[in-house]
Parts: sequence; C-alpha cells; structure tokens
Amino acid sequence: MARSLAQADREAQGIVRKWAVVAAPVGMIPGSPFLLPGLDAKLISDVAKCYEVHNYTIDAVLAVVGASIAGRTAADIGLSTIPVAGWIVKGFVAGGVTYTAGKAMMAYFREKSDLS
Repeated sequence: MARSLAQADREAQGIVRKWAVVAAPVGMIPGSPFLLPGLDAKLISDVAKCYEVHNYTIDAVLAVVGASIAGRTAADIGLSTIPVAGWIVKGFVAGGVTYTAGKAMMAYFREKSDLS
C-alpha cells in the first residue's frame, strides 16, 4: 500500500514535537545556539524522509536554520544574564523556535512531495 500525504503529515508532526521537546532542555545550556543547529539538521532530514523528498534546495533549509539560529541567539544573549528564570525561559524559546522551524519545513516538504 502506498504511503499517503496524511500519513506523512502525522509522522512529521510527531518528529517535530519530539525535536522541540529535546531542544527545550538543550536551550537552557549556555552556548546552546551553537549546539542546536545540529538538531535542526536532523529535524530537517527526518521531516524530508516523511514526505519522501530526497532532493531539496539548500536555500529553503538555510532560511529556516538561519531564522532559528537568530531567534535562539537573541534569547541566549537576552536571557542568560537572568539566573534560573532566564535559563528556563531560554529553554522554552528554543523549543518554540524548533517547533516553528519544524512546521515550516513540514510545509516546504509537503509542497515538494509526490505523495497524495
């Protein structure tokens, strides 16, 4: 039986949630904006596989990763100076940014997919 776009959507949504949950505690670590792009790369690869997209342009991926890095870096700079509460908020920001980036990648790969 052929895989459907709806199945790909459900699988990708689970992957996006999983990586957002992983990003939240990592985001609390000082210097996390340098650690999280690796997570973004894995997220993008996993979501692309859901939609069976093997060839995609680096421009779209870089745009999402660049925005993700910028958001996390701003949170890291602004919130790292506030002990405990700032670090916790920074983690939530990292999770939220990862979730948003994942949803953007889902939309991108859904459009590129040949699944129906």
